[in-house]
Amino acid sequence: MELVEATIHYLVDLDGKPTAVQVDWETWRRIVAALEDAEDVALAQVALAELDAAGGNPEKAGWLRLEDLEKEWSKE
Repeated sequence: MELVEATIHYLVDLDGKPTAVQVDWETWRRIVAALEDAEDVALAQVALAELDAAGGNPEKAGWLRLEDLEKEWSKE
């Protein structure tokens, strides 16, 4: 993610120590999107590791079948 320096403002205390950062809305939206993508990747890595540990068997890994979920959801 490329950020334009002009969109970022730093706030400092009397000693010059950084205390806060202010970014424009578009930059903030891009930061949040990047964090959400990173979280999705981490979740996928965990799920694939569980699948690998279960010998490639989705049921042993605790994965649910779409058909079973549809049945469960239709009960509600």
